[in-house]
Order: sequence, then structure tokens, then C-alpha cells
Amino acid sequence: MLKIVAMVLSVMSLAVLGLVGYALASGRLDGQARGQYLATWRGEHLVAPAATEEVVEAEEGPSQASERIARLERHREVLSREQQRDLEALRGMQTTLRASQAKLASDERQLAADREAFESQLAAYNERAQEAGFQKALETYSMMKPKLVRDDFMKLSDTEVVRYVQAMRAETSKKIFETFKTVEQQDKRLRVLGLLKQGEAIDLSGN
Repeated sequence: MLKIVAMVLSVMSLAVLGLVGYALASGRLDGQARGQYLATWRGEHLVAPAATEEVVEAEEGPSQASERIARLERHREVLSREQQRDLEALRGMQTTLRASQAKLASDERQLAADREAFESQLAAYNERAQEAGFQKALETYSMMKPKLVRDDFMKLSDTEVVRYVQAMRAETSKKIFETFKTVEQQDKRLRVLGLLKQGEAIDLSGN
């Protein structure tokens, strides 16, 4: 008989432990309920849990509503001022950017004008330098022996020789052409005379 009672108690204990384990695993057993199960198991006196009091919010009166509206209005004004300040800052940046772009365009136009003036002055300087060099060479050729001038002419292009011949006195250029004797020199002479005729220059062929 005692063995049967012990077996029944053991089975009941295992069942209770199984239920408690399931409740713990599934989260259905909170701290307060767990304490009550343990107290029951130990045979202690249970104490009823304290009743929770529901907090009932008081209705908002006219003064509270006005204060809340005033707070919202002040917050809105703060946001509005911040937005206005940001907008003014953006407008200032836009004005500065436009001024910088305008100055850049003006500087580019000035740079282009300065470059054009420099190139014009450089071209005029080079032209004067070439003219001065040409006049110096022409003066030198006028004082050189015709054969030496011929040797120089053979090294120059036909158009360069034409320019010197046109600037020389007819007597001087004729003496120079009389020294062209070889086939190469004669070909050079004929080409130069042809260019001179095309330019309606004086006939230096001696005909």
C-alpha cells in the first residue's frame, strides 16, 4: 500500500514539474507566478498579489490646452527662424557664386584681349626685326662682289631672291645674274626671272 502511494506521488511530482517546465519554456510563467508555484511546492502560505491600479489620465483643461498650443507655436517659430536663416545663407552663397562667375567671365575676356594684343605686338616686332635684317642684308649685298652674292642667292629660296632683286638697283642685280654660269645657276636665274615677270617687275634678263 505504501509503495502504491509513493508511486502515485512520484507520478504527480513529475507531472507538476513537466507543466512548470513547459510554462517556463513558453514564457507563460512570469516571476510572480513562478514564486507562487515554488511556495505551493514547499507548502508555504500564499499571499495574494497586489492589485494593480489603473492610471487614468485627467482630461486636458483649457489652460493645459492653451499651454500645449503655445509650446507648439514657439517650436514652430524656432523652426521657421532656422529655415529663414538657412535660406538667407543659401541666397548669400548664390550671390557670391554669381559674382565669382561674372568676374571669371570678365577675367577670361580680359585675358583674351591681352593675348590678342600681345600676339599683335609680337607679330609687329618680328616684322620690324625681319625688315631690319632684310635691309641690313640688302645693304651688305650691294657692297659685296656679284659672285659672292650669287653664292648666297643659290642658298636662298626663289621668293627670297626675288625680294632682294626687287629691292636692288637694276644695275646691281644685272651684274649678279651675269655670274650665273652653270646649269644649276641658270635654272635658278630663270625661275627667279619668271617670278619677277609674274610680279610685273622690271625685266632683268637683258633682252
